[in-house]
Amino acid sequence: MRTHDRTDVDVLVLDDEPSVASSWADILELAGFKVGVAGSVDEAQDLAARRTVHSIILDHSLVVDEPSVWPLDMAHRPAVILVSGLGRDWLQQTQAQCGHRLFAALTKPVPPDHLIDVVRAAVAQGD
Repeated sequence: MRTHDRTDVDVLVLDDEPSVASSWADILELAGFKVGVAGSVDEAQDLAARRTVHSIILDHSLVVDEPSVWPLDMAHRPAVILVSGLGRDWLQQTQAQCGHRLFAALTKPVPPDHLIDVVRAAVAQGD
């Protein structure tokens, strides 16, 4: 359920492509997660200022375009799941540089069941 109140968010989908963010949010909501959606780092910061975020699905384009996203300036340190369509080599290189900040790194396309499993584990880690 996408809530706009001041409740906690299990997962924040941070992607600058609205259709992708919406699709992932729909999948995760159907799995029972409380989901927030942001299209930019600023929007994510605003949401995190109002609610506790337990995990973030972060699209690679926001890391490339806005390296300041490491780490997001949040009071609570959420589990970060990086998703990329740039291939395994790019993900491995990014993990080597930022691995201590990542809970997981996934290559697109991400099967819905796998996404749900990874988010479930990330949320559990934060509890």
